[in-house]
Amino acid sequence: MAKWYTLTTFDIVGDLIFAMPMGGLDRGDFHPWVTFVLRGTRANNVTSTMCNLGMRWLVQLLFGLIGNAAIVQEGKFSEDMVRHRLSIDRGKEDFVQALADLTLEKARKEVRSAFSNAVQISVASVTDLPYLDAVINEALRLYPPLPVDLVRVVPPEGAHIAGHYISGGDNWAEPAAFKP
Repeated sequence: MAKWYTLTTFDIVGDLIFAMPMGGLDRGDFHPWVTFVLRGTRANNVTSTMCNLGMRWLVQLLFGLIGNAAIVQEGKFSEDMVRHRLSIDRGKEDFVQALADLTLEKARKEVRSAFSNAVQISVASVTDLPYLDAVINEALRLYPPLPVDLVRVVPPEGAHIAGHYISGGDNWAEPAAFKP
């Protein structure tokens, strides 16, 4: 059942973003680009964990052996899809563009109603704008500035974080254990 939900999701997203359905529901199987995205997500989780466990050398070796071919293939898929999307009649309004315009217009109205000139706008002054704050937070959630997990190392003496004592070090001696 999960496969069919995934096929449906990528067919809808492909149609909305790239104006190109992935055809998964028609074929009952994943488009090659979707397969790459799903495998890449799994691989990123595994390699990130391996790096956190001190096996960066192995990740680099594996990437050197098999990583480049997959990236070149994915690049071709992505390029073709973007080229297709850009070839669509630009005068034709589509759902994604309409939604983006609506979001930007609402944020623009909020900013312009709160400030009479650009000099008043600062990092501190925009914190009182709930819609703009929500748009920025959602953009950062969807597109974080860093593409991988950050390794969290606690000082050797340990630290109190959110009311909990965390022992010193990288806390990866037992990666599967939950030890708040």
